[in-house]
Amino acid sequence: MSSLTRVCFSTVILIGANLSVVGPTVAAQDADMGGFADVHEEALRFVAAGTPERALALLRSVDTARPIRDPQLILLFGTLVRAAGELDSAIEMFERGLDASSPEQIATAWTELAVTRSWTGDLPGAEAAFRSALDSSPESRPARTGLARILRWRGETAEAESLYRGLLADGGDPVEAMVGMGFLAIGALQGREAIAWFDQALALAPDNAEARDGLGRIHDARRLALQWRVTRAETATGVGRAEWVVSAAYRVTPQGTASGTLNLAPRAQDVVVSDPNTVTSTVFHWTASMGWAQQLSTSWNAAASVERVSSTSGAGYLGTLESGRRLSSAWNASAGARGGHLPGVGSELMGWAGVTRVGSARRSAGITAFYGSDLRGTWSRSALVTGSTGIGDRLTVRVGVAKGWTSSVGFHEATIAGRWGLHGGHELVAELFRFDGAYRRSGLRVGAKIGL
Repeated sequence: MSSLTRVCFSTVILIGANLSVVGPTVAAQDADMGGFADVHEEALRFVAAGTPERALALLRSVDTARPIRDPQLILLFGTLVRAAGELDSAIEMFERGLDASSPEQIATAWTELAVTRSWTGDLPGAEAAFRSALDSSPESRPARTGLARILRWRGETAEAESLYRGLLADGGDPVEAMVGMGFLAIGALQGREAIAWFDQALALAPDNAEARDGLGRIHDARRLALQWRVTRAETATGVGRAEWVVSAAYRVTPQGTASGTLNLAPRAQDVVVSDPNTVTSTVFHWTASMGWAQQLSTSWNAAASVERVSSTSGAGYLGTLESGRRLSSAWNASAGARGGHLPGVGSELMGWAGVTRVGSARRSAGITAFYGSDLRGTWSRSALVTGSTGIGDRLTVRVGVAKGWTSSVGFHEATIAGRWGLHGGHELVAELFRFDGAYRRSGLRVGAKIGL
């Protein structure tokens, strides 16, 4: 549950301490006599006791016997239905609440409706609902926070920043606004400002998952990346010709926002073929890619990119589709597919799915499974296990181990990588790798990522 959802939920469910739990039958009888207040009190008791499913069952039975019209009870009913994952039913309930609410309550009803629409991925509908909430109550902090978030997701950064700065100036809880300002700074490629905002948020709320996620994204939002790689290839038995390949690459990202990125990268890439006796070669080519990314809801995101590769053999294309879901504040799941064709090299079709757990102190661990065929037509299936941890304030170490099988032989690969953070989001990177299969590859990649 996002922090915005928790804020909105708390505006509806005000749970007192030391409440006893009574049976649903008594409350249902009271409801028949018009005692909706008693139903509301009993439902809150169930929630306080950690059994929201009993509260939901109670409200369903009461609503079946006689449709609930009490605005407070409607809002409670809607939040419980939404928490159960029944988003369409929750939207219908909050829309009913709009008809029953007093002028003082209607902003809350609009805000809860907006949050639910954002969960379904209906960002325009969520924006409209948040604006309706502000029409009723211009100073509503949950509605202003929610609208700023939706605008940030949709790339309307100027108005989002204005709302966040207003929230910071009001003297309320500033964490949400600080996190929002951090993500706006990432979109504007302002690394130092982004780090400052996220650090301020974590100083007040050390467990804030969005601020931790924002700090992690800074390392991927580079305007300029420089990398050098040295690779040594040989046969599995040590027989055959060993090749040393040196390559360099850089990536330019003029702008990164919620609506997409543009990468232009001339680079040299080594091609190591599956036949160990074949001399490896270096192919110089230009790559241009267009990417699209969208936050579909508080839990879902999706991205797509198309890459055009031009070389001496002609022009080819590679496409990638990815989607991720936040399962909780610590667990994330992702899946994707990649396919395309490069003239003179071959075709590729690969899919993957994985799950990752992100802990505190820059720790994470995950496992990803891959299946498909590479550019040389060799199908394979493999599993990759990775883990990373922060050492001190600047050093992050990552270890990865992969095991897989191709159409002819098995293979395994191991990597250990280090990332040393500099000021302003800049960093130095290095990676040692070793691949054992029909041929062996080992080497070192070193580089720098600068310019955010």
